[in-house]
Amino acid sequence: MITNNMNSYGTLIDLQVNGYGGIDFSAQDLTVEQVVYVCQLLQSKGTSRFLATLVSSPVELYERNLATIKEAMQEDEIAGRLIAGFHIEGPFISEKDGARGAHDKRFICKPDKKMLKCILEAGRPLVRMLTIAPELTGIEDIIAMAKDENIIISMGHTLADASQIERAIEKGASCVTHLGNGIPLMLHRTDNPIFVFLAQAGLTIMLITDGHHLPIPFIRTVIKTCGIDNIVVTSDSAPLAGMPPGSYVSLGGEVVLEPDGRLYIPSQGCLAGSSACIAECADYLSLYVDLSKEEIKQITSNNPMRLIGLSDYNDAS
Repeated sequence: MITNNMNSYGTLIDLQVNGYGGIDFSAQDLTVEQVVYVCQLLQSKGTSRFLATLVSSPVELYERNLATIKEAMQEDEIAGRLIAGFHIEGPFISEKDGARGAHDKRFICKPDKKMLKCILEAGRPLVRMLTIAPELTGIEDIIAMAKDENIIISMGHTLADASQIERAIEKGASCVTHLGNGIPLMLHRTDNPIFVFLAQAGLTIMLITDGHHLPIPFIRTVIKTCGIDNIVVTSDSAPLAGMPPGSYVSLGGEVVLEPDGRLYIPSQGCLAGSSACIAECADYLSLYVDLSKEEIKQITSNNPMRLIGLSDYNDAS
């Protein structure tokens, strides 16, 4: 287990937190008290601000849970301070195995402007980021709606080809959700979305550096290729992050959390998000990727704050 240096990197901003301590932001029975509890836990782990992330779900759940999280922010000072907004990851992503990752296939759907309108109305003005798959028919309308709301459009959980990715960028997509993950284990050696994303100038690339999602040479290659100013580290912490090792029922089935922190779905052979928080991801970069404290601060604080336009960006310590 990595030892947290919670105050070593300044303000730690995490743009992808699905839950923590057994609490799932996409659960049907999410309560205000649970949201507050997650915020208390994350604050104790060194997280300064984060985006509460909801995965592919029915529209009614988005409406209910976004309202619940907003209520928690209004009622509790810690929640109001830590939650910087929402990351809607799905439901307009690839339904294909591998690309969909741990998302429940039942809730992945075709681009639906009416559904997105409902989500935006429920989350307004706090929806900061939307993850979509560029290959879906009708996704350009979704990108346009999100862009009109000043929402960051990120591409992920996708098997898009070069022309589809380039078209999404032309329409307003500017970010990539957890590059190297949300994609099948076996890919064409050269013709695949990872290389297409790396070839695009100016994209913000998000990486999960928990020690399980990506090997060290991949992390180093992406940083060297894209430049430190274009990298954002996220934890992608799962609801089971912070829990003891064991077998759990989560994401609609069995999920195993191993003693070393690896969290996976045995039936699918894929990871089920991360068991780490953003401080642990920062420590991993320091210990194994040989980044300086200033470089780590850049990709865990300055870059994510700038990306989502936090008002206190210039005050980052």
